[in-house]
Amino acid sequence: MDNKEIMTIVGMFIILIILIVIINNLFSNGITRFSITILVAIVIGLIIRKTINKSNK
Repeated sequence: MDNKEIMTIVGMFIILIILIVIINNLFSNGITRFSITILVAIVIGLIIRKTINKSNK
């Protein structure tokens, strides 16, 4: 992996952390917060996997 890929993945993790903080502030209901956090994590995980697969080709 080159620096560009590493920076992309680091950037996505930072975005994920920011989203989780925002979600935690918006939703006081624990179940809603939990499910939204999981959905966001899955979406970002898929994006990271696509990025890695593209760069490997």
